[in-house]
Amino acid sequence: AGSNSYPPDTHGAAGPTQVMVVVNRNVAVYDKSTGAELMNVNAGSFLPGSNGDPRVVFDQHSGRWIVLFTDFSASEHFFLAVSATSDAMGTWFKTSFDTAVGSNAGCWPDYPTLGVDANGIYSAVYMVGCNTMTIFAIDKAPLVAASPSLGTVTAFRLLPYEGAIQPCHTWGDSGGQLFVSRRTSSRLKLRQLTGPMTAPTLVDLGDVIIPVVATAPNAPAKGSQTPLNTIDLRLMNSVYRNGRVYTAHTTYAGGRSGCTWYELDPVSLTLIQSGTVADPSLYYFFPGV
Repeated sequence: AGSNSYPPDTHGAAGPTQVMVVVNRNVAVYDKSTGAELMNVNAGSFLPGSNGDPRVVFDQHSGRWIVLFTDFSASEHFFLAVSATSDAMGTWFKTSFDTAVGSNAGCWPDYPTLGVDANGIYSAVYMVGCNTMTIFAIDKAPLVAASPSLGTVTAFRLLPYEGAIQPCHTWGDSGGQLFVSRRTSSRLKLRQLTGPMTAPTLVDLGDVIIPVVATAPNAPAKGSQTPLNTIDLRLMNSVYRNGRVYTAHTTYAGGRSGCTWYELDPVSLTLIQSGTVADPSLYYFFPGV
C-alpha cells in the first residue's frame, strides 16, 4: 500500500473465512480458502491516527475482529477497532483512548499485547519514559453492542518490566482472565484479573519454574550483511484452553535461535511440559501458539 517499515512487527489471526494480517503501517485481509488479497491499506487509512506496533485477534466469543495499533512515540493513544460482524471487509467501530494519564503521564506505549475472553479485551504495554509496564482491561460489552461505544477502561500501572505481559486468548472459562510473562531466566509469572469489567481486580498468582533459557543470537539474512533481530526472551503470545496456559518465545539453541514453548497449570503453578523447535542449520524465531 505504498508504505514500508522495519522491523514489520508482523501479527495475524484467522477467522471463519478470512485471515487478517497487521504490520507496522499496514493492514491486509485475505480469503482463507483461496489466499486472495481482499484488502491492503495503510494503517492510518484503516484506523486514523495509528501507525505501528499492531495486534489483531478474532474473538470467537463475539464473532468479531479486534485490531489494536499505537503510533510509536508520536502519540500516547491506543487505537482500537472492533468489527460489526465476522466479516473483516464490513463495517468497523473505531475509537482510541489515552494511555499516558496518572502515573504514566509524559510516557508513551511500546510493544502492546492483545488478548480476549468472553467479557473483556486486554493489553499490556511498556511505558517508555516511565520504565514500567501497564495492563489495560477494556469492557467488551459496549464495543459489541448494537450501538457500539468505548466503555470502562481500567489501567493497572507501575508494574515491573517483564519484556511483554501476554494476556491469554481465552477459550472457555478460565475463572478470570490470565496473563503470563517472563520474570527471570527460570521463572514465568502468572496474573489473573477477576470481577466485573467495570471494576476488575488484578491478582498476582505466582511463578512457574521453567528450565533456564538464554537469549538467542540474531539470524543471518540471505544476501545481506545485516542480520535479522530475533528480539529477546519476551513471550510472543499466550492461549488458555482446557485448563492450561500455553505460551512460547525465542531462545538460544545450539548457537542459533530456536522456539521454546510451554504448557502451564495455572492452578498448581507447575510446568506440565515444554519443548524447543530447533535445527542444526536453520534459525527459528518469533513463535506463535
